Amino acid sequence: MRANTSKVIAEGRWELQAGNLTLLLNALSRGCYRRCAMQLVFALLWSRTIILSVMLSISTICWRCQLAHYFSSQVLAGFREKAEI
Repeated sequence: MRANTSKVIAEGRWELQAGNLTLLLNALSRGCYRRCAMQLVFALLWSRTIILSVMLSISTICWRCQLAHYFSSQVLAGFREKAEI
């Protein structure tokens, strides 16, 4: 059971990293170069930390990127919920 839980959480983390990569590409295509792109690079590299959510919520990235990151973080929360069941 414990190995299965770790696998589910690892899958969730992979999904979150893929989501952050998508956000980065979207930010670059929208022209959010200065405010969003560097924040999202950081998010992509450190998406396993809880500090990330706090950092993004108080940062100066645009509301579209904040909202998109919120939804991608919900993916990880969903995987954790499945692991607890």
